[in-house]
Amino acid sequence: MLRGLVSPRPVWKIALITTAAIVLAFGLAIGLPSLIGQSPELLAAEIAQNSPDVIAALGGDEVETVKVLSIEDNMATVVVAGKMGGIVNALVDLYTKVVTQAVSGPQLTDQEKDKAINIATAYPGVQELLDRGAVIDLVLPMYVTFSGINQETGEVEEFTETWAQMWINLGNKQWGVQVDIIRDKVVSITG
Repeated sequence: MLRGLVSPRPVWKIALITTAAIVLAFGLAIGLPSLIGQSPELLAAEIAQNSPDVIAALGGDEVETVKVLSIEDNMATVVVAGKMGGIVNALVDLYTKVVTQAVSGPQLTDQEKDKAINIATAYPGVQELLDRGAVIDLVLPMYVTFSGINQETGEVEEFTETWAQMWINLGNKQWGVQVDIIRDKVVSITG
């Protein structure tokens, strides 16, 4: 009896609900990634790789390798290597998303890199890691500054040398190996 008096749901309500669902889905698809964000390491690497300051410090060279060394208080220390062998140390502000400092570092020749690898692989601690399946990820130059007494004058002088810093990866663990390529020895392994 009442069947004839009840009207079907109005079409405008269905259209409104459908439109609201589409707008919500679209908003989540666009807004959710920016709310979640990418990892700080990925963000730092991307900012450094695309920075005009870093590319200028590389002398216009193309970026080959980007390595995030540390992140502290929204500041990331990133090493960028160019295809022609140039190295740039970049300080990335993750809050403002800019490179605040890009400094060209020391360079290693291919022979010096090979020498560092040979010295490191002869070291028992490194060899043990390699035997367990670790791989040498990156070999970078590093400045080492120390003080010493000049034997002729008796005065304290500062000396700067270029050593090699290697990164060795095994699974999700990483070790840093400092190699003195002048004195042919591994100075430290940290990890």
